[in-house]
Amino acid sequence: MKNKLLTAVVIGGVGIIALSGCAKDNKTEFFKYSQELSKASYQKFDMNLNHVEVKGDSKYQLYAPMINGYLSGVKLSGDSSTDGKNKAVNTTITLLGQEFPLAFLIKGETPYLKLDNMGPILNFYLNMASQSTGMPAQTVDTTSLKNKYVDVLAIAEENNKKATEVKSVTSEDSQKAVEKTLKSMDKANFKKDGSAITLTLSGKELAKLVETYMDELPKSSQDSLKSATKDKDLEAEIAKVIKSTTITLDNKKKTANTKMNFTGDKTNGIGLSGYVTYDVSYDNKKVTVSLPKDENIIKSSNELSNLFSKLMPTGIAQ
Repeated sequence: MKNKLLTAVVIGGVGIIALSGCAKDNKTEFFKYSQELSKASYQKFDMNLNHVEVKGDSKYQLYAPMINGYLSGVKLSGDSSTDGKNKAVNTTITLLGQEFPLAFLIKGETPYLKLDNMGPILNFYLNMASQSTGMPAQTVDTTSLKNKYVDVLAIAEENNKKATEVKSVTSEDSQKAVEKTLKSMDKANFKKDGSAITLTLSGKELAKLVETYMDELPKSSQDSLKSATKDKDLEAEIAKVIKSTTITLDNKKKTANTKMNFTGDKTNGIGLSGYVTYDVSYDNKKVTVSLPKDENIIKSSNELSNLFSKLMPTGIAQ
């Protein structure tokens, strides 16, 4: 349930950062700026956790220090490019002092995960497995993964037929919902300073926008999200966790800066303190995105398992 609730907040929140509008007051100018951002051919992004800590009651106190140890060094950075039809996303996740790259090519709504740069992730897995089995540390030769991609939706649908529901939340549906959501915002939430316009939301205001966003989605896309919040006061739940959110767009500098502050208050025995920043710079340079050849796309779990089984040393479970 918590995962679905988080999904609802993230989908609504990220969508609200990214789209629509046109005119001259701060609110409509902000929408115009966000539309420019959403249509940019190139974006560079960085996400950082700043003093983010988990606080737990007696039930969770044992795990909180371990979780906080992981959180202290977490960063996410990368870039995305689009030629108007296809998209490339390159991301590096920093965790426990190590960098783990992930790369996707996206055709329409279908993401293809690139495999030949996953060596660091596989080697980390091997190292952890070696520690638990007492075997010497080993590394993976990823030569056989070169130019290979995984059709993420095909694998998901094969293993979970309900995954088709994810596909129903298309970019077009999301954009339409965001445009309607933005119109519900109060003009007083927007302030201009030079070429920058900042939208400031309390936790309750963010929750209302997320609810509005969910209501504007096609019914086929609403059900799984709303099932997570059934019999729940979404506004109160989000306000317990998120203190405030600010989104600053500057079309002169071509930047977008988001900051989400956590309350530190506990809900269901767990609380978050600190804040998250998400910074984007963008431009409209010419971009060409080349999709993988069909013969290099893995579309079944068996094919994927066979590929990885040949990589892993004997004695290491896959």
